[in-house]
Amino acid sequence: QSTWGDCSRSGMAEKFRDCAVVVVFNEQGEVLVCQRKEKHGSWQFPQGGVEQEETPAAAASREMFEEIGIEANKHVNIVDTLPEGQCYRVPGSESWAKKGYVGQRLFFSLFFFEGAGLPPCDLSGQGGQKAEFDSVRWNSLENAVAEIVEFKRPAYQWFATNARPLIEKFLRSRI
Repeated sequence: QSTWGDCSRSGMAEKFRDCAVVVVFNEQGEVLVCQRKEKHGSWQFPQGGVEQEETPAAAASREMFEEIGIEANKHVNIVDTLPEGQCYRVPGSESWAKKGYVGQRLFFSLFFFEGAGLPPCDLSGQGGQKAEFDSVRWNSLENAVAEIVEFKRPAYQWFATNARPLIEKFLRSRI
């Protein structure tokens, strides 16, 4: 059985938590990845739950500030949010099961950083949130997909396939 995909395929009894994913990219088409504080060597895009009455784009902006201290419309600009969510199951997670979820449905939002070097990140945890990451770096989209934990990889692969043309079109429009 697949660990991701259109959530409707997974059966009506299973619930997936809506989750906003933050993808910041630069002039070179590289994406910003973050190393999990409690799992060194585990790199991913910032992400977090979509609150009631919140759009995935608004949730992505909020999560980006809370987790890495980057503010939308100040440090980066939103480019697009992919309209289709991609699901994955969290294997063997009792904490997710207690909340009534089998996994998450990821909604990816693209943000553009115009500038040299890394964006001004603050990894201490903003808005009362605890710190989740201890470092950031630019990475190719291919390597970001290859380095993600295996159960999220199909969703990240879907994202890369669908986001690459959007990123390339955006960057061409800036020439």
